[in-house]
This record gives sequence, C-alpha cells and structure tokens, in this order.
Amino acid sequence: MPSLTSAMVIAVVLAATHVNGAPVNNANMSGHWRLDLDPGFSDEPATLLCELAQDGQAFTLECDNVPTIAGTLADRSVTFVIMTGQDNLLPARFSGRLEATDAAIAGTWRLEDTTGNRIGRFRAEKD
Repeated sequence: MPSLTSAMVIAVVLAATHVNGAPVNNANMSGHWRLDLDPGFSDEPATLLCELAQDGQAFTLECDNVPTIAGTLADRSVTFVIMTGQDNLLPARFSGRLEATDAAIAGTWRLEDTTGNRIGRFRAEKD
C-alpha cells in the first residue's frame, strides 16, 4: 500500500478546510445576543439586545433602535460597524475575537467624531 507524502497530507488538510480558496468557517453565530459597551458612545456603559443572522462569513445584526449592522467573520476575527451620532453619520468600528464556544465575542470599538478618536471595549454574549 503506498504511503502518503507530507505534501499529500498538507493538500488533503487544506482541501478539507478551504472552499474556493477561502477558509471554511464552521462557527454558528446566528441567534440572540447581548452587546455590552464599556463605555458606550455617550461615555456611560450601554447594552444592546440584538438578533444576529449569519450567512457564511457575513452576518447582520438587528439591535435596539440601531440601523441594520453588517459584519464579517474571518477565522475567529469579527468586524462590524455601527452608524451612530446625529442622522447616523458617524461610524463606530468594532473589532473582536469569537471565543471557541461560538457564544461570546470580546474586543474594542473606535469612533472618530468632532471630539477626536474615542475608544472603548465591548463584549457580546449569545443567549
């Protein structure tokens, strides 16, 4: 029986973890989430209740009184933007890491507004 070479093993592993050259993402984030901001955009802690719908590496969040939020999941890195401020013209950029349980995300947010560059932390937990 022929043996597999290292190159053949690597090719099999890559084929199993990639589709069309992109990494396969097995995380399932769809569901109800609680998003805690520390601080929130008004410098006080804030909480949003959200419904997340995932389609492969893309997702959308529907949260309390916030326009629909689009985001991406690449490997375990999560990014999304919440439009805020008067007329929802200011982007708050979120960058975090999905934990191994697929039920929590922790990271930071950054908002550039007329007062400068504001930053904070966030944690999202799936119900």
